[in-house]
Order: sequence, then structure tokens, then C-alpha cells
Amino acid sequence: MNGPNRPSLVSLAAKWYERSLCDLRGARLFFDQTNPEDYENSCYHCQQAAEKALKGCLTLYDIPFLKKHDLDYLCQLCIGQEPSFAAIHAECKELTVYSNAPRYPEYPEIDRPEAESALAKTEKIIVFCSKFLSTNK
Repeated sequence: MNGPNRPSLVSLAAKWYERSLCDLRGARLFFDQTNPEDYENSCYHCQQAAEKALKGCLTLYDIPFLKKHDLDYLCQLCIGQEPSFAAIHAECKELTVYSNAPRYPEYPEIDRPEAESALAKTEKIIVFCSKFLSTNK
């Protein structure tokens, strides 16, 4: 990706990134609870953390995006600017389902291995995005 265009974009991107880290902390806290229902909350916060990291990258490079929770869409926008984002595309596609589905009772229960997998995917996405976001603080 080319460098950011304006200092205000750097500041806003940093806020997106900090919020992504907050959601990741929340996902870990829910994961560590003893109630099986907390795995659903963990996965929801995983999706939110990944979404905010991607939106931080898009903001940094002034790439407009729709206000939606589709990580596949957001990652595709990033790939259009920087092809190396393809390295996290599969994880983004897999986490998108957690944006809403776990919030409803008719969604199948999420078990510990699934939540653990979601955490690992989210951490991969955030580490990847941090390569762009942490160098522009």
C-alpha cells in the first residue's frame, strides 16, 4: 500500500486499530469463561476485531467502504490496494458469519474448538494488519 494521504487518516486509522485490539481482548475474555454461551460472544468479538482492523487499513489509505460487516468485502477492497492481503482472505471469509448469526438463538451452538479457531484466525488478521497500521502511528 502507498503511504497515507493525510495526518487525520493516520489518527482515525489508529482509533480503528485500537478498537480492534479492544474487541480482541473481549473475545479472549469470553473464551476464557466457563459458560458455553460465551463462545458465541467470543466469536462475535473476533469478527468485530477483524472488521475494525480491516477498516483501519482502509481508512489509512483513504479507501471508501460501505458500512457493513462483510469481512470478505472489506478484504477484497484491501487486496485491490495491496495484493498481499490475499494472505488473510480465507480467514476473513470464514469469520464473516459471526457478525450476526451467533447473536440469535436459532444459530447452532459454538463449541470451544470453533471459538479457538476463530480466535486464531482473528489474531492472524490483526497481526497482518498491524504491519500497516503500527508503522503509521
